[in-house]
Amino acid sequence: MPNLAAGPRERLWVIGASALRDDELVALLIGTGRRGVPALALARELLGTGDPAHLLTQSPAQLARRSGIGMAKAARLLAAIELGRRALSAAPTRGDRLRSPAAVAALYGPRLAGLAEHFVVVHLDQRHRVLAETVAARGGSDRCPVAVREVLSAALSHGASAIVCVHNHPSGDVEPSPEDRELTRRLAQASALVGVTLLDHVIVAASDFCSLSERGLLPSPS
Repeated sequence: MPNLAAGPRERLWVIGASALRDDELVALLIGTGRRGVPALALARELLGTGDPAHLLTQSPAQLARRSGIGMAKAARLLAAIELGRRALSAAPTRGDRLRSPAAVAALYGPRLAGLAEHFVVVHLDQRHRVLAETVAARGGSDRCPVAVREVLSAALSHGASAIVCVHNHPSGDVEPSPEDRELTRRLAQASALVGVTLLDHVIVAASDFCSLSERGLLPSPS
């Protein structure tokens, strides 16, 4: 059995990186703490009550100003988190099937974690195989204006028979807002007019998701 009193580095060698807690991984990245505060305690301060993706919402300057961090540690932290996000952020391959809202969330949750709000449209053929994806809009932390006409124009240009819309809530709360519901209603109705089916609108966060289809919130196009 691993020595539970050992530090994060020793525990990593014995039980593997995937078994370490978030604070232990952050402690390994920053390496040292500050006077009177060891690296593990400083890591817990940085994480607070959030998950590691929360660190991506802070600018390098914001992190560097934290006591005991500085420019070098802030750069290491953000580079490591961004590298991990990119490793999990491969776009769906043409011909893939997105078989469930959970599969959509598993693909896009990590990709969009820590980013400002993005609205992504996945274009599908008649058998619901992926043709392409487009980013229909990029916004701020709480607003992402989406043009329905542009969404449908892109769908038609890719020859899509159906679409799945995905967007992230940087706040971590995946509950659909009234604006999300209204946009979904407009997309469903407008898509039907041009022969495209809106299969779902999935809202994702770092560790949670909401499918408007599963919630019964996807309106009839009629």
